[in-house]
Amino acid sequence: MAFWVSFLPDAHRTLRPDGIWLHDIRYWSNALSGQVGRTKGELLVKFDPRDVSRIFVQHPDGRFLEARARPLGFPAISLREWKQARKALGGKGRRERNDEQITKTALTQRKLIDEAIAKTAAARKAPVSTKSGDEANFGSMSGIDSRIPTVLELVERQRDRNTRPSDG
Repeated sequence: MAFWVSFLPDAHRTLRPDGIWLHDIRYWSNALSGQVGRTKGELLVKFDPRDVSRIFVQHPDGRFLEARARPLGFPAISLREWKQARKALGGKGRRERNDEQITKTALTQRKLIDEAIAKTAAARKAPVSTKSGDEANFGSMSGIDSRIPTVLELVERQRDRNTRPSDG
């Protein structure tokens, strides 16, 4: 696990009594409670952008400890989903900090994307109906019977009868 964690992006954060804040999310681990107030400076924090529900904090002795997002029901969402949900809520005029609302928005957006992907896949798998020009009615002459006069032709014939000189 230490090998995997070494490849993750990092940041430096201060350990505060309420936890470690990263990406406007509060994280906590009971293993860090003994270090609150004792650590000088900032701790190295590693995070996985594919899952912001947990981070890895380097303990002063050098090993990494896992810290979870403070709301324990925090779902495994990506950093991009988190930022997009915050942006979407900010666009609606909701700039207050509400982790539950942000995660619900992120999960709703994920559901919309999954549904769109499923619809696209279904549309690609469905057989394509090939219609000829006559069936699709794209400017074809089918369906028009030239033996039946149109309304315009009937009006012109009536006018011609009324304006024709009589033979008498």
